[in-house]
Amino acid sequence: MKSGWINERVNVTDWESIPVGEIFDGSTWAETSLMLTYLEIPGLYIIPEKEICVALDNIEAKLVKVTSRSLEVEVYNPTGFLAEDKLMVESLASRGKPLQVNYLLRGKILSIKPGERKIISLSKKLNP
Repeated sequence: MKSGWINERVNVTDWESIPVGEIFDGSTWAETSLMLTYLEIPGLYIIPEKEICVALDNIEAKLVKVTSRSLEVEVYNPTGFLAEDKLMVESLASRGKPLQVNYLLRGKILSIKPGERKIISLSKKLNP
């Protein structure tokens, strides 16, 4: 397939003219889906006031220290590849408001080497 193309399926039967295990040569909806995912879903989502952190990619995240004013999140990359994930930190006040178009394009990128652990420190009081 051409660079950047994503096929939606692999043939597992012989009902079409394409051999079993092969894919047809063509661009599909899956490419648009991947682009929208990149634009709209962060790799790590945190709501400090609620002490919530959710990893939405191949990284792991957990709260390691929580005080009345701050929290620390440990981020770990268990893969053999560099993880470059967008970080989205949202306050409770801002959760009810629509995000700007392409909001995550301006977001902070976390670069985590294979096997690396990082600590992210955040205040619980964010500006909405």
